[in-house]
Formats: sequence, structure tokens, C-alpha cells
Amino acid sequence: MYPLTSALNETPSSTPESAPTSRTAGTAVLGQIVFALLVVLEAGVKATSTQ
Repeated sequence: MYPLTSALNETPSSTPESAPTSRTAGTAVLGQIVFALLVVLEAGVKATSTQ
């Protein structure tokens, strides 16, 4: 019995160069950092106001 697909490895022997790495944070990453900071600050304000 023979497989329906080729048993040969069809992976290319070489790959193109990868894109350059990003040197700046994107807006999504920056937004997540700001959001996390606001959550932490708000939790700190609530904790100090209940004491």
C-alpha cells in the first residue's frame, strides 16, 4: 500500500532572511503597559484609602 501523499521531505533547504527586529514598542504593547500601571496604581489607592 502506498501513501496518498509524497513521502519525500519537501521542506526547503534554505530560508530567506528574517525581517529586522523591532526597536520600538508598538501601540498595543504600550497600551498594555499603561493599562497595567493604571490597574496597579488604582489598587494602591484603594488599599491606602481603606486604612
